[in-house]
Amino acid sequence: MKKIILLQALIIAGISAIAAQTPWMHIYSTDTLGITRVKSFNPEKIDSIKHIPDECGMYGALAVHSDNETVDTLQMGTMAKCHFAPQVPIVTINIKDGAEVTSKKDYLDATISVEGNGFCDDFEETAVQIRGRGNTTWYLPKKPYRLKFSKKQNFGGLPAKAKSFVLIANFLDQTLMRNTVAFKIADMLGLPYTNHSVPVELVVNGTYRGSYMLSEKIGINGGSVDIDEDEGVLLELDTNYDEDYKFRTEQFNLPVMIKDPDLAEIVEADTTGTLDTDSLVRYWKADFSRFTDALAGVSGEDWAEYVDLESAVKYVFVFSLTLNFEINQPKSVYMYKPSAADKYYFGPVWDFDWAYNFSSVGDDPDRYVAQLASPTSYTYALTRTPAFKKAFRLLVNDFYNNRMEELMDYIDEYASFIAPSAYHNGELWPKGCFETASYRNLESSERFYEHVEILKTFLRNRIERMYSTQSNGL
Repeated sequence: MKKIILLQALIIAGISAIAAQTPWMHIYSTDTLGITRVKSFNPEKIDSIKHIPDECGMYGALAVHSDNETVDTLQMGTMAKCHFAPQVPIVTINIKDGAEVTSKKDYLDATISVEGNGFCDDFEETAVQIRGRGNTTWYLPKKPYRLKFSKKQNFGGLPAKAKSFVLIANFLDQTLMRNTVAFKIADMLGLPYTNHSVPVELVVNGTYRGSYMLSEKIGINGGSVDIDEDEGVLLELDTNYDEDYKFRTEQFNLPVMIKDPDLAEIVEADTTGTLDTDSLVRYWKADFSRFTDALAGVSGEDWAEYVDLESAVKYVFVFSLTLNFEINQPKSVYMYKPSAADKYYFGPVWDFDWAYNFSSVGDDPDRYVAQLASPTSYTYALTRTPAFKKAFRLLVNDFYNNRMEELMDYIDEYASFIAPSAYHNGELWPKGCFETASYRNLESSERFYEHVEILKTFLRNRIERMYSTQSNGL
């Protein structure tokens, strides 16, 4: 009887959806292993839905006929539910001559289009260049990419025009939302220039590649860190230390790279002939070192004279709540200075797929009790000053009492939106599709909602720990 009722609901809802052009129809089922699968249908492309009775004359299967003359047959005995939700945008990239992206340096010519599916405007086929990106993630099977247009574009529902965008693979993330949740926390705190996240499904050269996160490329531009590149600077602290212009600080030996502006372009535009890239690197090293000298206590100055305290507190909070230890190494830590007369500011936040109690060698269920700052790191010195600790405690208390439920609601809403895409992704990239001595036998988004609940539980436990301890998790 349940199956009959379900089928009737499917037919009624399906017809209504087609007529009203409402969100896609997602039919969930389970296989013999109990793994949830999903078939998704665009109501505008469904020609008919027919019953196929079983030998007893009951409804044995459901046949969905599409207007492209394809038929999907779904067995009623395995059907779990029908879920109507917006379909995430579909990004289609066709690379010239059907080539594959094999380099993080060399761009390939391609075309790109977006089927917005009501989430964003459709994007007509346009020329684009594509290459690989990432550090560790580039060597995983599901590749991340960078896109570059010849001119600024409104693309994929992101709010500002830009030339460059990134497609994040989230291969290590069973929830496909660790980065997105970190962005949400930063946005709730009011950290400027926080990246946006648009979930998409990616098709390259006619082949489905999985669920991706579309976002802005971090840099000095109107779509990211919107400061004057003639006056300011964007720095990245990262042990990969792989940019052209970089330096190490005497205090803490921090690997600092000048992300933007392009120093070679500044030298080329200099009409006085007095500038060169080495002198510009020395200038920014001396400027940034005023902060690290003060932080280490060797100059006798307060580090807050050189770095904005509020941004530092909010930035560290995001890393503490998500337990992202990469702030200590450091990796993907960004700081910017709008002009020579300004202080440095922390942000934007980036790269959280290894956070939230994730470990390549296993998970400790009590990891949420860990302290964020390593005693030998610059973050330890940063977070032990009285002004920082006072401001941080106030922020923890406020978030615990007033903001946590908003975050939980956001996770639920986002999960509902991307669930069908997550299950599709899990079928393409199942557990065990990549296993080496350095990586655990990865779970995947096959069990999406299970991992979403694990994520929520971790965040609740973590904020409770931060709120209830004298150190606030630092």
